[in-house]
Amino acid sequence: MRRSSGGGNGKGPVAKGRAGPAVWGRFGLGVALAAAAANVILDPGTAGEKATWWVALLALGTSLVLVVSAISHLTYPEGEEGLSPGMRHTQEPAEKPAPRLGELLVDHCKLITEEELERALVRQREVGGRLGEVLAEMDLVSERELERVLKVQVGMRDIWRK
Repeated sequence: MRRSSGGGNGKGPVAKGRAGPAVWGRFGLGVALAAAAANVILDPGTAGEKATWWVALLALGTSLVLVVSAISHLTYPEGEEGLSPGMRHTQEPAEKPAPRLGELLVDHCKLITEEELERALVRQREVGGRLGEVLAEMDLVSERELERVLKVQVGMRDIWRK
């Protein structure tokens, strides 16, 4: 969650930009409805009228929804992605993990064989370090090839695709 640099009390997110009339209308309607419902509930003249009380409680619940919705919109304004405030805070779908370097080198780019990868993995366990460094040290791949494969791994660009 991003916070704007100015304003606010430091205790929570600060609204970004300006709220439209619909948000303020929702907020105003919610407050007015809550005030009217509270007036009915607190009026001693309506003490025995169950139907009036039920309508007042329903109005109070509705006002709560309107006010919370408006505050939520002010706190988490709609972004470029066009998601409503409630949708934005759901968990993002899990991204497919990046392919392993060895898999890329053997299967995708075909720069080394399975046997060469196995030898490099054994060597990596012996000396430690990163697989790419071990492969370059063993002269199985050049630093330039390794750089290109690592770019593919992080999704920058796939030069081996036709």
